Amino acid sequence: MMLRNIIRFAIRRAASDPRVRAKAKETARKMAKGAGEIARDPEPAKKLGRLAGKIKKKIIKS
Repeated sequence: MMLRNIIRFAIRRAASDPRVRAKAKETARKMAKGAGEIARDPEPAKKLGRLAGKIKKKIIKS
């Protein structure tokens, strides 16, 4: 439930602010690229953990 509220907040914020919208687009592209790398990686759990860490750091910096 909490995750749903966070996602909803992020979508509303991206829709209202052009700078946030651009940042969300860039992040979505990186996530899609990361998902492709995870699918091809022989150790997908390790790769997913690293990707989650990168996203977390990026969110904290913003």
